[in-house]
Amino acid sequence: MSFEIGSPVVYLNKNCVISNGPYRARFLNSTDYDLMSHGMGHLAGSYGTAYDLFDVDSGTTHSKISPKHIKKLKE
Repeated sequence: MSFEIGSPVVYLNKNCVISNGPYRARFLNSTDYDLMSHGMGHLAGSYGTAYDLFDVDSGTTHSKISPKHIKKLKE
């Protein structure tokens, strides 16, 4: 799913707005950290699309969020 800057979305049950993106980011999981600790960091991670969000309720920002964790609000 693609979002535009300024789109209202929900992330972690909080009202947010897309502030930046889409851009490519590297995402890591627990297996990737094991690879890195054993000197194979060049094999770790997967690349995907990411967005930065601004939380309109608290004023905080969330960086490098995968679109699978973002829900678009109906306007």
